[in-house]
Amino acid sequence: MPGTGFEPVCLLTDDALRTDEFQAVLNDWVQKVSSNSANGTQKGNATKTPRDLMLKDLIGGLTVPQAWALVGALITMLTIVATVA
Repeated sequence: MPGTGFEPVCLLTDDALRTDEFQAVLNDWVQKVSSNSANGTQKGNATKTPRDLMLKDLIGGLTVPQAWALVGALITMLTIVATVA
């Protein structure tokens, strides 16, 4: 890749996709995906909508910056209410 500073290790060709090794890896992956979707076993709450989640799930899924932003927003709202009241 000219100009990026990264040189490709190898170029992907049609022949590489036809090797037995690649076909075995691909078939294994397809089998795992098919069995997971058939069994309904997915990690996390990927199939749930926010309406289906409990409050603890929503808060537990926040990243640290999101949690701090939520705390800041709550403190700001409480300050505004205290000032107005």
